[in-house]
Amino acid sequence: MADFIALCARICLTALFFVSAAGKFMSIAGVATALSARGVPFPVVFGYGFAVLELVGALMVLTGYRARAGAWLLILLTLGTIVVVHHFWDMQGAARAGNQTHALKNLAIVGGLLMVAIAGSGRSRSAAAERRGKKGGHCGRPSRNATREEPTAGRCRVEWRAG
Repeated sequence: MADFIALCARICLTALFFVSAAGKFMSIAGVATALSARGVPFPVVFGYGFAVLELVGALMVLTGYRARAGAWLLILLTLGTIVVVHHFWDMQGAARAGNQTHALKNLAIVGGLLMVAIAGSGRSRSAAAERRGKKGGHCGRPSRNATREEPTAGRCRVEWRAG
């Protein structure tokens, strides 16, 4: 049951990034205009770059493949958005209030991503393979000439005796 809930949490957490990346790809001119107004150089290149990074990070978190790295990528992007787009501390009136709300929502998203960055994605096929240290193999499988205790896959240590 916990694995199902973890999957639901990853779906909820990444939905925003998928929608945001799709919006950037479909309206790169608007993204470029917004980035240019904020002084970002090469706004079209950065617009596509941000969209690709959002998509890749969201896929990593959703699938559980290197979910921690994907979470850190999305954390950096989200914090960068607060600084570049929602810098409410430089605003007044309604703009300040609206951007403060967006910045706080982004901080809440960062909180969820930090949970993934610390705890991982939960048990899933790719996360289980990551814990074993290799794709598909058994953690305790010996090497050809194993005669002593040796690390076989990162965290796993099994004693094997030549027979």
